[in-house]
Amino acid sequence: MHADLKNGFQLGPWQVLPLHGEIQGALGSTHLEPKVMEVLVVLARHAGQVVERETLLQSIWGARGAVSDEPLTRCIAALRRALGDSRQAPSYIQTVPKRGYRLISAVAPLVLEQPSDEVPESVLSAAPDRVASIVTTAEVSAVMPTWPRPSLKTAVFAALIVSVALGVWWMSRPVQNSQTQSLVDGSPIARNTIAVLPFVNVDATQDQAYFSEGLADEILNRLNEVDGLSVVARTSSFLFKDSDETLQSIAERLRVAHVLEGSVRRSGEQIRISVQLVDAALGYEIWSESYEGTLDNIFPVQDDIANAVVAQLHDIVPMLVSAQSPITTRVPTENVAAYELLLRGRQLLNRRDEQSLRRSVALFQQAIELDPKYGQPYIELAKAYVLLPTYSSELPDEMLDLALSTLAAGIEQNPSVDQSMRPVMALIAYLRWDWIAAEIAFRSALEHAGNNPDLLVWYSQFLSSVGRPLDSLEQAQRAKEIDLLSPVVNHRLSVALLWADQDDEALRYSRLAEELGMGPTANPDSYIVLMLRSGDYDAVRPMLIGVQTMFAQPTAWVDQFLGALAVPERRAGAVRAIAGAEQARDIARKYLFGAWLYLGEIDRAMATALQLLHDRSSFSVEFLFSREAKALRQHPRFGELVREIGLNRYWDQFGWPEMCSKKGEQIVCS
Repeated sequence: MHADLKNGFQLGPWQVLPLHGEIQGALGSTHLEPKVMEVLVVLARHAGQVVERETLLQSIWGARGAVSDEPLTRCIAALRRALGDSRQAPSYIQTVPKRGYRLISAVAPLVLEQPSDEVPESVLSAAPDRVASIVTTAEVSAVMPTWPRPSLKTAVFAALIVSVALGVWWMSRPVQNSQTQSLVDGSPIARNTIAVLPFVNVDATQDQAYFSEGLADEILNRLNEVDGLSVVARTSSFLFKDSDETLQSIAERLRVAHVLEGSVRRSGEQIRISVQLVDAALGYEIWSESYEGTLDNIFPVQDDIANAVVAQLHDIVPMLVSAQSPITTRVPTENVAAYELLLRGRQLLNRRDEQSLRRSVALFQQAIELDPKYGQPYIELAKAYVLLPTYSSELPDEMLDLALSTLAAGIEQNPSVDQSMRPVMALIAYLRWDWIAAEIAFRSALEHAGNNPDLLVWYSQFLSSVGRPLDSLEQAQRAKEIDLLSPVVNHRLSVALLWADQDDEALRYSRLAEELGMGPTANPDSYIVLMLRSGDYDAVRPMLIGVQTMFAQPTAWVDQFLGALAVPERRAGAVRAIAGAEQARDIARKYLFGAWLYLGEIDRAMATALQLLHDRSSFSVEFLFSREAKALRQHPRFGELVREIGLNRYWDQFGWPEMCSKKGEQIVCS
């Protein structure tokens, strides 16, 4: 950091304090996650200049920045929310397509006053009075920029997609030693465990990295189908790309006894693959081999490597079936060019930003054109379509329609991939509240891909949405066993614990997910509930302020609302403030629903909930079965709400939850 910026700097109406990790404005202080602040500081160093994405990734995430662009994309999004900025009409951060970002607001070093010996009021008192004073609408508009309001439907749908964590996560941030202690429970590491690290590309050009990583991914998938072998998920093992840690340290972090690593050298169509299997617990190499061949026989080579690994482990892992059938993968395509397009597309898909997603769509489409019978590109293309609304202005329903038509076309061309498509089909059905179809698809997918942590995370969220919180927690715990270092998995476990009323554990895993790179802004709703339960209104305030400023809406009701939660005597004033915000349409309906519920205005909460049903992407069905919604479940119209959502048909077929029952035509919940 430049010396003149280390103590802080002025950014428009904001004071940025890097050493404190916060920005201060007319509405008070907003905490920024460490990486988010680092991005802002780098941009501030080069205010007015374009900072290349690669420069930001390298300077902040180091060598691991090459794994994915998504950490940077998330940080930029978090900055815009905190600053009240807009991508379409920016006042602070401008996106320069295909290059990077430019800070367009003036930056000036901040001259801070000498620190006072006086203890801040917020430290002296944990009482409700620490809730910040109200800032009027006029005061807010005097310092806040104006911009066109984005589509609320698109934004809330984006949040929902993020919360279900589609696909392999963007994780590329190194895990600090302090995290190791919280991740390792001291129990013995099972001997039937293995991690496949990303293979090293030894070519001079980085253009082949997609191939070496894709090869390791294919072998990992083959090993994952071996009975008795527990394979760490890609998200966690690929975290250690370009790591300088020892294999023993990596194995301890991943809780595995064995590690498979390798390197790939490619020259035209000629390929040389070197692999070694290491017993990390005992500290010696079990087996190593080199394979040479051409690109057109890559699929048998992948099978040979996987079979060699299983053969070596047979003698030392009793859990493996001695008569395990050799791995013989059906050749998915005879068109090598289509296969390479698939690998390139996957690499871009995992970066999770709009430009990369659109490029991946084009590559998957090209692969399908080269070989219409090749099933996997259809699946990856459908995933890309489901993700696109999160990062662009694409309409969610249109993208889901495209995803479904893509899957249908894939099954028509190649019926054998029907089972492989089930996870994505289950997710789409869930997002559309087609509960019965989703349950059937989830169960079918789990029979064939029970070790897929993404699938387990999606099913966990689905189960809590149909009133089965304990089953939801079980699926989240299973995902955690497979993908120990995934921020998405740890976050989902936190949410499942929240709905199971295990608040302390929920907070622990929420903090762990944040350490791993998934901060509260990725899924603000569950974080807000968790903080409200703990009475940490100071943590809730910037989240609600951020939502309001993102849509250029007044924020006065936020302090009225939080003040009433802290001091019940203020409830009448809060009700009037919320009612005024509702009449002026200055509050999103999902937050209006929550505000009425927390304030005890159950009739108003129910009326708002029924209105929310017109936009299912804004409605958190999970929340209906929380302890906060108990009074809502006892409302006379709750049965009507259940029928509108369609849960009664699901419960009729798969069993009613403990908290709800059916008496004739009447639905009674507690």
